[in-house]
Amino acid sequence: MKLNFDPIEHAYTLDEMALPSVTQCLQPLINLSGIPKDVLETARARGESVHKATELFDMGLLATSSISELLRPYIEAWMKFREEKQFTPELIEHRVWHNKYRYAGTVDRIGRLSSGVKILIDIKSTHEPPSYAGPQTAAYLGAFNYGKPDSNKAVGIYTVHLKKTGDYEFIEHDVDSDFPVFMSCLKIHNWKLSKKKRK
Repeated sequence: MKLNFDPIEHAYTLDEMALPSVTQCLQPLINLSGIPKDVLETARARGESVHKATELFDMGLLATSSISELLRPYIEAWMKFREEKQFTPELIEHRVWHNKYRYAGTVDRIGRLSSGVKILIDIKSTHEPPSYAGPQTAAYLGAFNYGKPDSNKAVGIYTVHLKKTGDYEFIEHDVDSDFPVFMSCLKIHNWKLSKKKRK
């Protein structure tokens, strides 16, 4: 089976079957009401730029002289994280799907710490770490690990929150408590979808 991704529609299909994305399922946990549209758009654009720059850095393709002053603190925060935690990426912007529960998403990083432990990371550059980050990373982990032997599985989920000060937070999440929250959101999404199809 082949997972396809449409970046314009932000839609995943497995062969020809549409799969909901992790972030799409988590909408009940995301409350952006009261935030002006221009502020949201600025944050979205910055987040995309930060993700792209960290991706290029991890691939050894980032020209540091080309980084804008707006983005520089976030990239320096990522560089600092990489150095201090001795994190080595193995998979970058890696698409996954869960073959049992039928959802998909894109994992920012799978890699190893200096201890050799394989972990899953989501990168955030929001003002504050989002409350849904735990269920989000737990969903990615469930999809990544499904069907793999234990030796190939990731064993921890984290958010790396990059700050405009050039610092970062390394936040560990609890798979056992966060994955059931995601599954509840997935069930709600599928229930709503089934209601639409009946109309």
